[in-house]
Amino acid sequence: MRLFGTIVFVWAVFTSSAWSAPDPVEARPTLSGRELGTSYAAPRRVTVLGYTGHMLDPFVSRDGRYVLFSNKGSGRDLHYAVRKEPDTFIYKGRLSSLNVQGLAGMPTIDWRGALYFISAKAIGAAGAAIYRTNFVGGTTSRALFVEGDFGGRGRFNMDVEISADGGTLYVSRAVKTWFQAAPRQSNIVLAMRTGSHRFQLVPEGETIMAQINTNDLEYGPSVSPDETIIFFTRSTPRAFQKKSSEGNGIYVAVRDTLDVPFSDVTLLSALKGFVGSPALADRGCSLYYHRNDPDFYSVYRSVRQDCQAEIERPISRRRDVILIPHD
Repeated sequence: MRLFGTIVFVWAVFTSSAWSAPDPVEARPTLSGRELGTSYAAPRRVTVLGYTGHMLDPFVSRDGRYVLFSNKGSGRDLHYAVRKEPDTFIYKGRLSSLNVQGLAGMPTIDWRGALYFISAKAIGAAGAAIYRTNFVGGTTSRALFVEGDFGGRGRFNMDVEISADGGTLYVSRAVKTWFQAAPRQSNIVLAMRTGSHRFQLVPEGETIMAQINTNDLEYGPSVSPDETIIFFTRSTPRAFQKKSSEGNGIYVAVRDTLDVPFSDVTLLSALKGFVGSPALADRGCSLYYHRNDPDFYSVYRSVRQDCQAEIERPISRRRDVILIPHD
């Protein structure tokens, strides 16, 4: 007899050869969205030694060792590189063992190394599915389909972010359009884990994201480990289609606790150009993102001015979620 997966939430450190023991999380003054919007500055282009192609959708692993990204074109796939310095990585190759059909992109990883990503034949055409695999030392296992109710008729999953503890998906759910390359609208929704590979939309998510979601496109979410800060991309459909900086930008919003809505939405004015896919790293001291330079996508890193001394420190973790499947 086959039993369904069981979730055990363990408020402790998950011991694994892939992840080092956590450092204590240091208390830091809470900044408003407006203060965060001006604290990230001095963007610098990231170099990946041994790689010369497009770089989109960057994500830095929770231990800070790897950057994952996707290339551009009909053969879009996931790649990874090992960190040498904050602005320099060494290319290691393509993640070739995912075993999914269609384009692959938008990688995101939780504390344990569970890697989630989007796979689609064509964004905005045939839809997009979310998959999950394990990322350990640059290798992946067979990807499994993530079940959930975050799709829906006339919509597709444009982007995805997994919370650090693995319990919440932040999904950019877009409205399809059959006559334009750009989606007509995209909003960020929340889905909670209800099984080893299943998530369900949070009824309160619409209220929580009310000040973030608009009639334009909100996508590319990146949340802090405690989920009280969210970075995201906002574009008008025209800016998205034309890859124009006018009507496009990376924003930040904050909240005090997990049961209240995000507020104080602020544009990161120092991040110029057509930008997207923000990714927090280095305990929040670095913000990676991609930019069209133009007609060529590169990854940049912006430094938070009040914590430059922490950039070289390992990222901490405070809890984990252990999934125990039963067959």
